[in-house]
Amino acid sequence: MKRKYILPILLLVLTMALTACGNPIAETQDDKETSEIAETENGADAVESGDKDIAALQKAVTPILEPIASYEIGTAGSSLKACIAANHFMKLYKDSGLADDDFKDGAEAYFKALSKDEQDQFSEQATGLNNSYPEYFTTDGAGIIEESGVGELAYTEAEADKAFGLLMEAIGAQPSSALLDAFVNNEIPAEANGASTYSGEDQSEFYLKDLPNAENADEWEAFSVGDRMDLDNDGEDELILNGPNGGMYIDAADGKVSVLAAGEGTASVLMYAKYEDAVWVVHADTMHEGREIYHLDRYSGSGNIQESCELSAEFEDSPDDTFHEDSTFTFRDKQISMSEFKELRDEMFADYYSDIAQ
Repeated sequence: MKRKYILPILLLVLTMALTACGNPIAETQDDKETSEIAETENGADAVESGDKDIAALQKAVTPILEPIASYEIGTAGSSLKACIAANHFMKLYKDSGLADDDFKDGAEAYFKALSKDEQDQFSEQATGLNNSYPEYFTTDGAGIIEESGVGELAYTEAEADKAFGLLMEAIGAQPSSALLDAFVNNEIPAEANGASTYSGEDQSEFYLKDLPNAENADEWEAFSVGDRMDLDNDGEDELILNGPNGGMYIDAADGKVSVLAAGEGTASVLMYAKYEDAVWVVHADTMHEGREIYHLDRYSGSGNIQESCELSAEFEDSPDDTFHEDSTFTFRDKQISMSEFKELRDEMFADYYSDIAQ
């Protein structure tokens, strides 16, 4: 009789125990669902934005970008160094296999981690390469490639357009060409940097329309938009404004436009020279009796004069107001011969006179 009731009693006790403790399987499922809900609520934005490991991307792009900040602009052979640096960057970029967005995000993180001075330098170097590489796909660029020793370029122009476009976007750099375009279109002013605007007043900045022009001034004192070329050896083109006393050279850098150099009178006419694989900004005194003097400044980027020197001939006692063998000729503070003076002058200004004759 006792055995008859033992089994039901045991089953009842077991059922009560399970009810009190809960169902472990059901509880596990409930916990999983609760966890998923919490993750969805707390991390929805991260999942939707891709939840990228920015630190890892920064680490991945660092070896690609570091060489850009290390090449030297504004020095002898800078155009060849730029060619080498651009080729090296493109090879590393292509070998990395990074997706466009990943490269851009990593580059942005890399740039933000730099100090302000480092950012300025990197931006200048990167912009210089960005402005240099299109030339390598021209007839003139073939000579640069050959002389640089890179052999065959590791990239196509389309590939460079994409890579440098992503890089420029990542560091927030506005191309210098766009700034110069805005100045020419009277959308932004240029900082005068002490240059005369021939308005009769000192101006800290001016628009192109503020300068004397063909509509309101005589031909000799009117300014006009000229060619663009790299005048300060930073890999970016400056704008030549033709005008009185040689006009002005307009630079665009760091998000602004400014006067790099300007003619300062008949004893300081603005010119440029090409010498020792660099462009030199020149102020010339060739209109006065007894002297022919060229003051040369070699820039390494906007406003940074790396070297200055003079090439001169003095002939105050000349009866026909021209130099002779016995006149005094100097270059870099050392006396030279008349033939050396003429050879240097012809070499330095051959391109200048050819350009203005066109």
